[in-house]
Amino acid sequence: MEMDWYDRLNVSKVINGKGTSTSVGGSLMPDVVIEAMKEAAGHYVQLDQLLRQAGKYIADITNNEACYICAGSSSGILLAAAACMAGSDPRRIRQLPDTTGMADEFIVHQSHINPYVRILPVAGGKVVPAGYSTKTEPWQIEEAITEKTAGIVYIFYRGGWRVEEAALTLEETIDIAHSHDLPVIVDAAGQIPPKENLWRFTEMGADLVIISGGKCLRGPQSSRLILGRTELIEACHQLGPPNHNIGRASKVPKEEIVGLTAAVDHYLSVDEESKIQKCKRTVDSIVDSLSDVDGLDAYSRLPGDSGEPFPFCEMQILGANSASLRDTLIDRLTEWDPPIVLRPTLRDRISINPITIEEEGQVQVMADAICQIMSKLTI
Repeated sequence: MEMDWYDRLNVSKVINGKGTSTSVGGSLMPDVVIEAMKEAAGHYVQLDQLLRQAGKYIADITNNEACYICAGSSSGILLAAAACMAGSDPRRIRQLPDTTGMADEFIVHQSHINPYVRILPVAGGKVVPAGYSTKTEPWQIEEAITEKTAGIVYIFYRGGWRVEEAALTLEETIDIAHSHDLPVIVDAAGQIPPKENLWRFTEMGADLVIISGGKCLRGPQSSRLILGRTELIEACHQLGPPNHNIGRASKVPKEEIVGLTAAVDHYLSVDEESKIQKCKRTVDSIVDSLSDVDGLDAYSRLPGDSGEPFPFCEMQILGANSASLRDTLIDRLTEWDPPIVLRPTLRDRISINPITIEEEGQVQVMADAICQIMSKLTI
């Protein structure tokens, strides 16, 4: 049998229980997306025209004013921030990241500060934290607003690490921002499913919303959608490729533009409820397979790590050295044949995301590996 490129490069294919994380390659593209990309690869087009027409198509089928396709959520935040600072003013666009004469501060809830907001200074913006890591009051957002404020960046994250509970709701944040004529950028990269999130945030009044194309939409891994107001999306077009402005690093090729468009179109036709039920069956199977493993308690947990509307399997490692055992188990699983990749959560726990477990046989391989490793660790 002829070796594929992963074999030729000596790269291991893994059983992915971590989910649609960049570190394991996002998701697996369906045939309809792969075929669309192959078709796009066979022709030359004007990239700007393709971006505009693809954006119009996606905006129409997702009930949004406008849409722009870019390369990754970080580039989406960069372009969105640049659009809020420079608008469609050619002089300001060429001036960035020099923000002299512009409002350039972006308010971010203290609990929303994460590695992704580091991209704001690349566009020329400044991060202004507001509130506390455990609680934010409306007056703290109000107090952070000055004549230098260009907008508010809101990280929409359901569940886990109390991020959601420590911030104002998105509705409250939008009300405050709009009362000061400020735009709200929502990073909702991993918030599909449900498919309604493709339009829910903009219907709530968010001005720009960033959605990952390479997670559960199952488009090209490095692609992202920016959905929102027409005038701000027009600014993204001018800031981004093929123009030589600050968004040039957000270049996405013709194949991925078409691939993401096909992925969105396909996803809207998917029966989400049947996918959720499949996830539930997978989790039930994992929990049942691990029910007799010494030193470990496996159970179903809803919602998922990021608030996904389907259950995850969570494993709690028991005993005095639970944190150390947890780390050793994860390391040993990555050394298994085939390697198994899971996500550590709390200090003694591991979560298994069923959305990326493609084959029923993978559940048994995973369970056998965990059982064998734990039997040696708990002797």
